[in-house]
Amino acid sequence: MTPSRRSAGPALAPVLLAMLLGGPALASEIVGGRPARPHAWPFMVSLQLRGGHFCGGTLIAPNFVMSAAHCVDGL
Repeated sequence: MTPSRRSAGPALAPVLLAMLLGGPALASEIVGGRPARPHAWPFMVSLQLRGGHFCGGTLIAPNFVMSAAHCVDGL
């Protein structure tokens, strides 16, 4: 095989194995974060569905919230 036609499989195998064995990242807290006072960040929003938070966003105008595309993909 020429170098441009080589399979990426053998090179990716250790990375994929590490991801599988590493387990999920702990996302319960922001590293080095601290509690915020109520109303300290009035432009931050919580996107919720059926009473549960699923993504964050930023208020960019009185009636508009900007969020990541993956947050609303498939809704």
